[in-house]
Amino acid sequence: METEDKTYPVIVICNGTGWKGSYSKAQQQFYASYGFIVIATEETYSWNAFGAEMCIRYLELLNEYVDEEGVPSIFYQKIDFDNVGIIGHSQGGVGVINAITNTDHKDIYKTAVALSPTNYELAVACQWPYDATQINIPILLVSGAGGGDDWVVTLEGLSEIYEQRPGDKIMVRRSNTAHGSTNTAEDGYVMAWFMWQLQGDEEAAKAFVGDDAEILNNSLYQDVDKSF
Repeated sequence: METEDKTYPVIVICNGTGWKGSYSKAQQQFYASYGFIVIATEETYSWNAFGAEMCIRYLELLNEYVDEEGVPSIFYQKIDFDNVGIIGHSQGGVGVINAITNTDHKDIYKTAVALSPTNYELAVACQWPYDATQINIPILLVSGAGGGDDWVVTLEGLSEIYEQRPGDKIMVRRSNTAHGSTNTAEDGYVMAWFMWQLQGDEEAAKAFVGDDAEILNNSLYQDVDKSF
């Protein structure tokens, strides 16, 4: 970034319950290694997307920041606000939905990934409401299956979110995977999704697109449904 005259796409992270961004530095470095600016927070209560909103505002400041001596931030004019994605797990999955539907910067997001977003009924009981009918960007929905805690997001619950989004979308469950493990278990597909959606990588798109999409032939996954 210090030497190249180009902009970089962004991935915003919404934390799951009790989870801080600093707990997932290796995962963030993995995302960044593919050419993304990655931003996370230390908040542990992300359902309302306040942290995500402040991440975008902070990036806007960094993109314009020059210090008193005239030295620009390393991020100065390097942030590609036309290619911003967001990802979150569990309560953070709820935060993703609220970020792209109910924040001041909701329209800045080009794509989203919700990992095991909490069932609507459970989210409401926790006072984390969301409205999946307002999703209007491509979204990847992932949950675990057979991990013993499917009640956090059931097949029916994930399908309900999927069915409320009329446009480009895909849902999939990773077999024999507990709820907590879905934060990292499918990082390869998460990266392929963002490379396709935010970097225009057509090779990565083959993981999802077409009758012979790679994900359809992966025995580690089940209940795949997609519409592009």
